[in-house]
Amino acid sequence: EEGQYWRANDYIGRPVNLGYTFKAPQNDTMQARPFVLMLHEGAFLFGKRQDEDERIRLLAQKGYATATIDYRIGFNGARQGFACDGNNLEVYQAIYRTVQDIYVALHYFMDNSGKFKIDPRNVIIGGSSAGGIAASAFLYMTEADFEKVSPGIVKTLGRLDPFPNHTG
Repeated sequence: EEGQYWRANDYIGRPVNLGYTFKAPQNDTMQARPFVLMLHEGAFLFGKRQDEDERIRLLAQKGYATATIDYRIGFNGARQGFACDGNNLEVYQAIYRTVQDIYVALHYFMDNSGKFKIDPRNVIIGGSSAGGIAASAFLYMTEADFEKVSPGIVKTLGRLDPFPNHTG
């Protein structure tokens, strides 16, 4: 199944649709499976959720409900051939935006846990390369942590969890 979980502005203010691909075991009779959210690689500059299709297919065969998502890519001062041209401020903002997207995607999937047959108490987040960095930042960094490395980032980009009072 494919769909859209959010619409947000990219690094230069253009609205982008953020989609997902969801897979679960075929002919599933369980009502609440462990959920794995996979994030693609691409140096926060390129890549797409479909790059993780094979991984989520294999995870679904192993019994997981699983998804991969689009997240906002791109940042000023970098190019695909040499991502290191970007400055640290731009890189931190790219990671921050991706963590925001993870929060919103998780809100979406937890709000729809019955439809997707997800156990909201059993969620795993993983990724390849930039996706792994984003997963780690989601799990271990707070707004205060991001503020330490990039003062003013919360004021510039908004809350790390764009919907912190969401009860889903």
